[in-house]
Amino acid sequence: MDSLQKLDRIIIQYLYLLPIIAIALFLFLYPVAYAVYISFTNFDLYHLFHYAFVGLKIYEQILTSSTFYTLLLNTIIWTVGSLIPMVVTGFILALILNQRDIKGRNVFFTLLLVPWAFPAYISLVIWYGMWNYEYGIVNKFLGLLGIPPINWLTFTNTAWVALILTNLWLSFPYYTAVFLSSLQSIPSELYDIAIVDGANAWQRFKHITLPLMRSAIAS
Repeated sequence: MDSLQKLDRIIIQYLYLLPIIAIALFLFLYPVAYAVYISFTNFDLYHLFHYAFVGLKIYEQILTSSTFYTLLLNTIIWTVGSLIPMVVTGFILALILNQRDIKGRNVFFTLLLVPWAFPAYISLVIWYGMWNYEYGIVNKFLGLLGIPPINWLTFTNTAWVALILTNLWLSFPYYTAVFLSSLQSIPSELYDIAIVDGANAWQRFKHITLPLMRSAIAS
């Protein structure tokens, strides 16, 4: 009798979750499944409702295209060049702000969130002006150091630098907030015990902070 009641409770709990599961499946899995499906068709924006199954033809065209490997390399550069600086910068700032003896750390944290609070479009317009060859503040600053102005957005290498730094400005506050909340969830007693055991700052970071931060870093 108890097992039947327990089973009924489990079924009722899943019934309550069923609408949420259905919405999640519709919003996340359906678009992915539909995108995979149309990748095997000749779908295009001019014939939204009239397309046919073509198998692997589209993939063959992509892989044999002369620009495929260039686009693949650009994607790798953008992903690695954006992700690593954002994670490293956010993690270092979170470690700094997590120190108990820093005065006014709430003020500093609020200031760090300013790039995140600004609408992305406004931030991009501001940064576009900052990279301007003639009037941009970046070239004005380089001029003070005796460096001639750089046409940042014209050449590939300098454009990569400008894009990655702009994306870093837009994204590092998010990582700082995520890492800081994860750091503050680590019990302070663990550090106190490690100090009593004679562990130095590096050992505490290596054996306490990093292991407990893996899930936040991985996500």
